[in-house]
Order: sequence, then C-alpha cells, then structure tokens
Amino acid sequence: INPTVGSSFTIQIWARTNALLSGGKGLISKKFGSSNDYDGYSLLLSNTGSVTLKMNGGGVDGTYNSSNGVYNDGWALYSIVVRFGGGSGSPSYAYVSSRRVVAANNGETSMPSSTAPLQFPRGIQDSIYNFCPADVGAFYLYNTALSQETIIQNFDATKHKYI
Repeated sequence: INPTVGSSFTIQIWARTNALLSGGKGLISKKFGSSNDYDGYSLLLSNTGSVTLKMNGGGVDGTYNSSNGVYNDGWALYSIVVRFGGGSGSPSYAYVSSRRVVAANNGETSMPSSTAPLQFPRGIQDSIYNFCPADVGAFYLYNTALSQETIIQNFDATKHKYI
C-alpha cells in the first residue's frame, strides 16, 4: 500500500454513503498532511456525485475528476487502481461499482515520503482531514492492477450482499 514509482496495486471498498456529501470527503486516503509533503493517493467523494482521484509525489500534484452523478446514496463498490509513473501507457483508474469513471495518466518519477497510514472512510486532502460519513461493508487490497473485467467480476460476485 506504500506507493512506489512503477508498481501497481488495487484497493476496493464496499461503502454506503447516506447523503451526497458537502465538499470533498475522503473515502480512501494514504497521504501525509505536512506542508509540501502530500505523497500518496486519495479517493474523494463530492456533493455533485463525482469522485476525485488525487495522486501526489515528489514532482506531480495530480487531481483527476470524474463527471458529476457517478455515485449516489447507497452501496457501491469503489475501486482504485494506483500506478505512479505509469503515464498514458499504464494509467491509474477509479471505478464506481463496475463503471470506470476516472483515468489518470500520472508521470511521477519519485515518491520521497510514501509511508502515511492508510485511512478509510477518512481522507486527507492537502492537510485538511475529511471524515466521510459512510458505512464500510468490505475492504480488499490486491498487489497488482486488476483489469476492468476482474473488477466487474468482483462487483457481480459480491453485490448480492449490499444491493
């Protein structure tokens, strides 16, 4: 879960939000909060129903947004495929249930401070701690980039428990 340039992993979390959230609330976060040291990643949910994948490292401060209305109240499987330094050849992705909603071409070359604690459903966004009012049903961590097909299979295999 500590990001390194050139390696990939996937995080999935079944979560239920009880209302569209005011401002950006962090559902998944692994970022430091000290000034000029936000190395890591986070998935934020907004009050417009959009999600934001934040990816920060030694040289890139990346903010990658979905369109509005990709999530709403209720259960969803949120997935992030994280890869720093992948660029357009190996991008990062965010999914809501089985739908890919964000693609992030991150060209980061260094991760000086990547050992922040993993937090959910609490996030950090540039030194502001955001608590996400959500219920968490399950959390999965994979040490590889899952394909869209596998994410869809995981959603189909577990959705009967939540929706």
